[in-house]
Amino acid sequence: MIPVSKGHIPSQSGTAEYQGVKEFFSDRELQRLLGLADGSRDLLEMLELLGRGAGLDITDGLITALRRYLVMLEDAGGIEIRYRMVITGRDIQSGLEAAGVGKGDKIMVHSSLSSLGYVEGGAETVCRALMQLVTDNGAVMMPSFNHGRPFSEGGTGYYSPIETPTSNGEVPDTFWRMNGVFRSLNPTHPFAVWGKDAFRYVRDHHKVLTMGRRSPLGLLERDGGMVVAIDSPRANSFHHVVEMTNDVHCLGKRTEEYPVKLPDGRMVRCRCWGWRSGACPITDRCAYLDEMEKRGMVRKQTIGNATVFVFRLEDCRKAVEWCLDGKSAVTGQGCSVCPIMPRQTPATVPSDWDEERRAVCHDTTAFTGDVDISSLCAGEPPVFQAKK
Repeated sequence: MIPVSKGHIPSQSGTAEYQGVKEFFSDRELQRLLGLADGSRDLLEMLELLGRGAGLDITDGLITALRRYLVMLEDAGGIEIRYRMVITGRDIQSGLEAAGVGKGDKIMVHSSLSSLGYVEGGAETVCRALMQLVTDNGAVMMPSFNHGRPFSEGGTGYYSPIETPTSNGEVPDTFWRMNGVFRSLNPTHPFAVWGKDAFRYVRDHHKVLTMGRRSPLGLLERDGGMVVAIDSPRANSFHHVVEMTNDVHCLGKRTEEYPVKLPDGRMVRCRCWGWRSGACPITDRCAYLDEMEKRGMVRKQTIGNATVFVFRLEDCRKAVEWCLDGKSAVTGQGCSVCPIMPRQTPATVPSDWDEERRAVCHDTTAFTGDVDISSLCAGEPPVFQAKK
């Protein structure tokens, strides 16, 4: 995206796009940024120039909000947007096929839409390309986490699988809203899944550990799944499954409880993990990725401007466990000497997890009932058959 100013740029201060971009920029910073829109720089180059003086943290959320604001300014006649490269759904499929992804595969997708370049049709094109590639004999899973935002000041105060947006970026936020996609009831870290056995992956998430063996991502590992990370390998959620199944002491097992609005309108309370009180030097920094690359476990491919990383969940487990055990020269000492423990918040409660039974205690205060299959799905699933 290469913004080109047409002279006078209206602020459009009353719009939702303006309010969204104001979460990241002051008016003065916006003016400085738009002053760089002379057609010689793309959006990332402009942000890098601005960030050198402002200490700007260039996140996917920031880029998404800024892109929406700039598109709105183009519609208002204030700027023109040019593109160096146009990416199609077929381009995405070809790149992933070259990285070993194909029909019938079960994939966990982490993505940065802006890293690809200009995608014709936007986030929905990415989602449909993934669905068409693996077909309905495969499965596409994405994070649809909210990271507790609904329970922060100014939030709704509850999570709803059919209302609450995700903070994981434009592609996941488009994906969970699409027909045929099921979304789980975990209050802070729900997953969204499309394809074969999609409902099986999400239906019991509120009854088990957030990232345990019977979580959506834990089940995907059991089914031979893989990770597709579009320029976002550090966003890999699967390392948390490895942590929880290795009983790390820094993550609480169902030790936070929040309000959840069921699709039928009932308000219940559901449990999730207790997040750690500090950053893990191994997984939160994705230090194990170096170990995986040393072992030849990662396949890379370029799609547009993005580097795509593909690896099997079982291979990721081996590398993460190696690091957690303190056996890797890359990460040094492992979990046993780490002092980090689960955080304490107003939502913290005693764990309701029975370690011996590997199930929720009978006297839990959390909702563990069943939910109708149709209520967790946005509509009739699109069918993408394998080509004959």
